[in-house]
Amino acid sequence: MPYRSRPPRDPRRKRRPWLFCLIPLGLTLLLLASPLLLTTFFLNKMQRDPLLLQTNPALIAAETVDKTDHENVFIQADADIAENKGAPYANGQVFNVLLGGIDYGGGDGQSYGRSDAMMLISFNTATKTITTVSISRATYAALNGHPNGRLNLAHAYGGPAAMARAVEQNYQLRIDGYMTVDFDGFSRIIDLVGGVDLPIAAGEEFEALKDSCRLDHGPGVYNFNGEQALLYARLRWIDSDRDRTQRQRNIIEALARKAVTLSPGQIGSAVSAMLPFVTTDLSSVRLMSLARYLGYTRREAIIPKTPMRLTLVDESEVIILNWKEVRKDVRELLYTNIPVV
Repeated sequence: MPYRSRPPRDPRRKRRPWLFCLIPLGLTLLLLASPLLLTTFFLNKMQRDPLLLQTNPALIAAETVDKTDHENVFIQADADIAENKGAPYANGQVFNVLLGGIDYGGGDGQSYGRSDAMMLISFNTATKTITTVSISRATYAALNGHPNGRLNLAHAYGGPAAMARAVEQNYQLRIDGYMTVDFDGFSRIIDLVGGVDLPIAAGEEFEALKDSCRLDHGPGVYNFNGEQALLYARLRWIDSDRDRTQRQRNIIEALARKAVTLSPGQIGSAVSAMLPFVTTDLSSVRLMSLARYLGYTRREAIIPKTPMRLTLVDESEVIILNWKEVRKDVRELLYTNIPVV
């Protein structure tokens, strides 16, 4: 066979060796991006558009504060709330997220529930601290144009955005985002992580929970499943709403301690199961950015700093706050040495 020489290369045709680099580079970028893509996948399971439900008249009627036997107390409280005006505290070095545990138990599926647990998570980049602040559901407050009443009714009137506006309006504290979780979802994640260890005090707390939570060896630390933890979180008739919020913080801390003992697979399963129960107005990018704060010092607080006057209405607490003192507490706690703008 005669030898055939290779035809000369077209001088206009250029070699592109960099094309061959794109393959390993692309694979490298894909591997690097995988955690980000996976995280985004999980976060996108959350509800970004709050359900447009309706107000339940029966729930509102049941929760409305009856002022009949306490006219003088509430006349003064309403006057104090009317004076509670002004722009909320705000500064770029402090980022506030409001968490709400929503009770839809016994609802009709078409109506908003109450926010029976509320916590503020405040990230301070100046002091490198994360402050968890309990907010009492029983606080007597302004409710976005509705009659003044317990703060937990704000969500029942208009969902998570209404809850956030009410906290912002009354505490004069800018809320940068909210996250709410249905109590059913909260109970489910505790089951998925294998329960949480909670301290049960001797006396009324143990007596109140021993039958429903099947406590069989006296006061001490018990591993509670989701149903038991929910009973613990909602217990309020033995003491005060202030003690109730402490129990709720105990659960959050117990979950945090449990999380560090779990494998990535267990965490993924728990998070994947919980997120459909979560509603938030924070973007996935914003939520992922919060991870850089995980090394900050953590602390807990209650607003107001000192117990305030309680009024019993139909055997339920209503907490009457001195709003001037409360706003001062908020500023000192979350904005220490930071100018308010």
